[in-house]
Amino acid sequence: RRRRKMPAMMGLCWSLPRVCATFADFVMGSAVDGGNLKTIPVLFAYCPGGSSTRNAEHLFAIRKATFRPWDYGPKGNLAHYNTSIVPPEYNLTNVRVPVALYYGETDRLASTKGMKAQVKALPNVFKASIVPGFNHID
Repeated sequence: RRRRKMPAMMGLCWSLPRVCATFADFVMGSAVDGGNLKTIPVLFAYCPGGSSTRNAEHLFAIRKATFRPWDYGPKGNLAHYNTSIVPPEYNLTNVRVPVALYYGETDRLASTKGMKAQVKALPNVFKASIVPGFNHID
């Protein structure tokens, strides 16, 4: 599968890498390892890297409320989930496999508070470790 490149962003990031680095730091946490600005255009060339704006919207909705599936609105939720006008919370006690969670100290997309809540909610966490200096893309 070919990755779609973002020529405009890549061009901007080659010309103004510090601007792109500042944006990446704001969104994901410290994105420039040791001040290496040469990696920034490459990072933006492959954004969103297998994700989508819908995933981002869902992530931010989860951060504001509880861990639930996508909210289709009251009518859509009734049709899709067949139970409620609000999406049901995920039942993490159904996760039966052993789980190891590693999360970055400077990650702005997966907060330490949120990760600690996941550790408590998941029944089979055998390891939970915060990685100093890591962000969302490390």
